[in-house]
Parts: sequence; C-alpha cells; structure tokens
Amino acid sequence: MEPQTSLTKKERQELKRQEKLEARESVIQKRQTRRIINWTIGLALVILPIGGLIWYSATRPPIPESDIVSRNGLHWHPELAIYVKGVKQEIPANLGMGGV
Repeated sequence: MEPQTSLTKKERQELKRQEKLEARESVIQKRQTRRIINWTIGLALVILPIGGLIWYSATRPPIPESDIVSRNGLHWHPELAIYVKGVKQEIPANLGMGGV
C-alpha cells in the first residue's frame, strides 16, 4: 500500500468541484435518457394503433355483394305480428313485396 498524501485546500476544492460536475452531468444524462424513453413510448402508443388499423383494413376479406344490404345508410325490415283477440294470425310470405 502506498502512503496517503494529504491534499492541499485548493486540490480538495477542485476535487469537490469535479465531483459536483460529474454528478450534474450524470443527472442530465439520466434526464435525457428518460426523455428519449418517454418519447419512444409515446410515439409507439400513437403509431401502433394507427398501423394496426391500416393493417386490419388492408388484410380483412372483402364483403360479398350479396351480403351488402344498403349502400347509403340504415336499412331494415320490421317483423310484423298480427294478433286478433289474443290469437296470432299467420301472415303469408312476401306480403307487400309487389311493385318492384
């Protein structure tokens, strides 16, 4: 082991100053790293869902023309049930489908 030599007051001050600078640089580096990580996560949270929607719309199978009910909005057929004195009446098929 080497014998320790005592430092002068000026050397001790310089050593403390260097330690403070290194600590400050370490804190700045950690902040920059955290900022980069946060930006990366944020961008991933924005880009991944958009990319997923694009991928889904590009790879889904096409809808056959026979399955398309309406091209310009809502379209439905109500179910009709007629009761006479509490007894359900039978309705003929395709009733009201004329005039096409």
